Amino acid sequence: MGGMKNVKTRIRLMISRVIGNKMEGNKSLDRLLKSVQIVSFDVFDTMIFRDVRLPSDIFDIVGKKVLSANEATGFKAVRIQAEKDSKAGKEETTLDEIYDKLTDTYGKEKADRLKETEISM
Repeated sequence: MGGMKNVKTRIRLMISRVIGNKMEGNKSLDRLLKSVQIVSFDVFDTMIFRDVRLPSDIFDIVGKKVLSANEATGFKAVRIQAEKDSKAGKEETTLDEIYDKLTDTYGKEKADRLKETEISM
């Protein structure tokens, strides 16, 4: 039962982040959820919840976990650029394509560890 409470809490948090502070407390959210039959989330390949301010902030954490302090300092910018480069002329890209771009910078072993760390977050 505790697990379901945690899921409901996370759903409340996600919805409140999406619609802002337009609701007053959980009672308003409960009314909203009771007024619909289906609640759908488009998640695709992204995480539902990461405890960071901006999605790209996760790259700071990933860099610090895998790289030396010197390398970690610039990892966020390098990772963002690798995503832009891998999208070149396309709407979407994959993590494999992004981290293939990072192989030249960090080597295959480190790029694989960075990718796995990002996935695990």
